[in-house]
Amino acid sequence: MPQIYDLKRFTQNAYAGSHYQAHLLLQAIDINRRERLSDSCLEHLAHHVAESWETADKAPEIAKLMKQLLDTTAINQDTILEHALDRFCNQQDTTNAISTVCPSLTLLIAISYIDRLNQNYANFKGTSGCAYRLVVVAYMIAAKYMRANLRIIHIAEKQQEESMHPNVADSRFSRLEIEFLHFLNYNLFVEEPEQLVWWAKTWDQPVDQNHTQQQAIFSTPYEVQSNNR
Repeated sequence: MPQIYDLKRFTQNAYAGSHYQAHLLLQAIDINRRERLSDSCLEHLAHHVAESWETADKAPEIAKLMKQLLDTTAINQDTILEHALDRFCNQQDTTNAISTVCPSLTLLIAISYIDRLNQNYANFKGTSGCAYRLVVVAYMIAAKYMRANLRIIHIAEKQQEESMHPNVADSRFSRLEIEFLHFLNYNLFVEEPEQLVWWAKTWDQPVDQNHTQQQAIFSTPYEVQSNNR
């Protein structure tokens, strides 16, 4: 029983929010303006994940998944940000749905989590379907972490006094989620989320020699680390 209690506590603590992280996330959302990531950016991210965890031929499947997540998980994309945040932050936890106020930032954070995992287990290759599952679970975790933080500054004071930890009840993702958190040492903090957004915007520029050089130098925030291995 103590082990079960510790597991629940560690999982809850992983989602504990802070005003500092919330403001960093809001800044990144403002920079992104809730715009969709470009197809070229998504294809690059898909290749990055596929090659890191399986093989390059899995990239089209991963890219399709990423596009589906961006298209199906947005909350009130046509309303002003304040209203979308209110709805997002006041949602009840669900076990079978993923939603987010900013799908593009959520995906970028999810990929950064996957890359942390890859840096810790650089020589590991997953089984078939591993990359697909990692993207789904990481995206869900990123969405939950964003909500845990943003609701600190966007819900009523009375609600802030209540527990803001997501329910760790069994679900189709709960085992993978807990394992993912464990291998991240239960640390979901995103140091500079705005840098992920600025990097993604480089893919919106016309492709020319200078742009190609910029991408090769900056690559992704993730590949900068992996290229040094």
